[in-house]
Amino acid sequence: MIKQSIRSLLCTLMVCVVFISAGCEDDKKSSPTVNVTGTWHVSADDGSVAVVTLNQSEDGSVTAVARDGWGRITNGYGLVSGNRLSLILYVNGGRTDFVMSIEGNNASGIFKDSDGSKGTLVAVRR
Repeated sequence: MIKQSIRSLLCTLMVCVVFISAGCEDDKKSSPTVNVTGTWHVSADDGSVAVVTLNQSEDGSVTAVARDGWGRITNGYGLVSGNRLSLILYVNGGRTDFVMSIEGNNASGIFKDSDGSKGTLVAVRR
């Protein structure tokens, strides 16, 4: 009986150590591995274009100022995790969410507007 209790306790401790280790490993993976600071020229599959200026902090947080093809200016914010940028821009009372993978001066990803429309995009930093 005591041996079973000790065995059960050891198994529980081993499972806890595995989960804690996995959690720490995930934290390392979520640190920014890219810096997105700069001016990006964005083209979406729906034909829309924008010039977006991003400023990234050391912690991976991002501020954004974007000018779309009609000259409208909007602000937003986001976060870099690994090589992935999650960004939110507010346009004409709506919201557009972006998720992009960054490789050097190139990015690709998806977007979804608050009206439900969605699509893909590519971007180049210049």
